[in-house]
This record gives sequence, structure tokens and C-alpha cells, in this order.
Amino acid sequence: MAADSNIVGYVTKTTAANKMDILGMSFQEIGGADLNVQDILLKGADPYGGDVLRVWNPLTEKYTYAFYFADTYADYDYDPDLGPGWADGDQIRLDFTIPAGQGFWLTTIGTVSATIAGEVLAKTDNQVSTLAGKMELFSNTFPVDANVQDVKFVSGADPYGGDVLRLWNPQAEKYTYAFYFADTYADYDYDPDLGSGWADGDQLRLDFTILAGQGFWLTTVNNTVVEFLAPAAL
Repeated sequence: MAADSNIVGYVTKTTAANKMDILGMSFQEIGGADLNVQDILLKGADPYGGDVLRVWNPLTEKYTYAFYFADTYADYDYDPDLGPGWADGDQIRLDFTIPAGQGFWLTTIGTVSATIAGEVLAKTDNQVSTLAGKMELFSNTFPVDANVQDVKFVSGADPYGGDVLRLWNPQAEKYTYAFYFADTYADYDYDPDLGSGWADGDQLRLDFTILAGQGFWLTTVNNTVVEFLAPAAL
């Protein structure tokens, strides 16, 4: 859906050499279509396919792989006039979309700047749906930093900590875990007046930031609807 005010912007994330990182899609094309994988631009990339993007399919539980090549690479089997871009393992140019709110892995050989630009979604386009029992990669539908507590369930949430968010730290190479509890859960060790929210394994309320353009895993007990806090500027 087109944004109310056609606000455009971009997010640039810097990846560390030989580190796996989870990025997120927070834009769409002007007019509302999903952005193409070719809209993810790399600066400082390895020209020979060493930088790898992986998009997870929760239904098949498999990845789609995309390898980045420069237009100077002679064996790259698409028109070099199209410039650098993403190809499959046979060096055939890829053409698939990544919707706003979806996360994906990016691993680079060197230190690389990844930039995604596009139209910001309307403030009402702030929801994603999860599938029961499936590991899924998501991101904020808006290109802003957000507290984990701003990731809220609209429907379907398990009140007893069964819904799990995992935020990857590429430097430490480990996850921060967050478990969702409802304010009706009697053992939840923070002020119930604060409402439902995310806690650690000791049921202590969490307070950490999911950065703009950062993705995360989310696994839910039930089919759910999740929403993100829309920026005040929208």
C-alpha cells in the first residue's frame, strides 16, 4: 500500500568481514510494490560472488541464496550494462521480491555497506503475520530504531512465554532471547500495570533496541498478528 505522504528514505548497514548478519526490509517501491533483491546495493563488495544473501522460507524450511557479482566479472551471465547485482549459483541474474517486514541473512567477505532505499510504508501498514510453530525472519516495517517492547501482538499470542524473539549479535555470534508474557500471567516479575511484553528467561522485563534495518527471528505457538510502533512523523 502506498504511504500516506510518499515519504522516501534509505537505511545503510555496515557488515563486518566474514560475519553473518541479519538485515531487514523496511521499504517498498513508490506506489506500494515490494522491493526487488536487486534493490539491495552493496558498496565495497567482493566482485566474484563471495558476498551471500539468504532468504528463509518458513514453509519449505529452506533458503534462497543470492550471490553478489560486479559488472566487471566476465563470466557473469547477464547484461553487464545492468551493473552489479545478485545472481544464483549458476550466475544467472535473480528476480524476486522481499516484502517490508521480512528479514534476511547477509554474509560478506570484507567490510561492506549495504543500502536499501524506497518509500516508507503508511503508518497503518505496520503488521506482519506469523505461522504457528515456524521459525520466521522479520524486521520492523519502518526504518527506525525500536525498543523490543514496541513489537506487540495484536492477536494469537501465547501468554506464558511460548512466543520467542531472537536477536542476533554478529560480533558476539550469539542471540539475545526474548519471551512474550501476558500481564495476566501471575508469575511475570514486572509491574503488571505495564501490560504484556517481552522478558528474559528469568521473566524480567527486557529493554533493548532493534536497530533500523535489523532483522530478527520470531517463532510463535499460534498463528499471530504482530505490529510495530509507527514513527510519530507518519
